[in-house]
Amino acid sequence: MIEAGMPGFDASLYYGLVAPAGTPRPIIDKLNKALRDALASDEVKKQLGNDGTEITPGTPEDYADFIDKDEKKWSQLVKSSGVEQE
Repeated sequence: MIEAGMPGFDASLYYGLVAPAGTPRPIIDKLNKALRDALASDEVKKQLGNDGTEITPGTPEDYADFIDKDEKKWSQLVKSSGVEQE
């Protein structure tokens, strides 16, 4: 991307869990704990590591913030490209 004139460009594939708006916080916390426990297991670390995945567990708020920032980044890129929706 640097050669194409886009220094600092970063596009990464990421995975995460989301729940419908209004999901009770105790359920969110339970799901987050189960996910973090799974990601901490040697078996999951090994399998994801074999695929080159970097494991970065966090809080639901961390993930929501990440999604918001990613959406803003890509929205700005699309707008600046001049692409128009038909």
